[in-house]
Amino acid sequence: MQAPEGVATDASCCAEGTNADTSQTAVLGRLLDMDAENTPSRDPALPTPSERVWAEFLIVLDALPPSARAAFMLHEVFGASYDDISALLGLPPPACRQQVELARACAREHARSIANPARTP
Repeated sequence: MQAPEGVATDASCCAEGTNADTSQTAVLGRLLDMDAENTPSRDPALPTPSERVWAEFLIVLDALPPSARAAFMLHEVFGASYDDISALLGLPPPACRQQVELARACAREHARSIANPARTP
């Protein structure tokens, strides 16, 4: 395999009288350019991975009953205690815990259905 034009194949960039930093920067720049040329570009119309995760998260939240959604968001996102959630939602702390557990179970099931589409009814 032959090295691309302009890319050193030996230690000549570090030979006496050369500026190794400049040579290394130039080689690195050429390699990055080559990598960019060989990397397929992403279709901007397609969602990014983080956009897909966010969309799936919103689907799970939308499927939850309002009390489970509120308890889940307060506990998992905002770090509220079950006692604080209880005061806000007017439910006993064990019921708040159950609502969070329900939301987690729904999220797990949704994640499984995405990972194994053949298993969904």
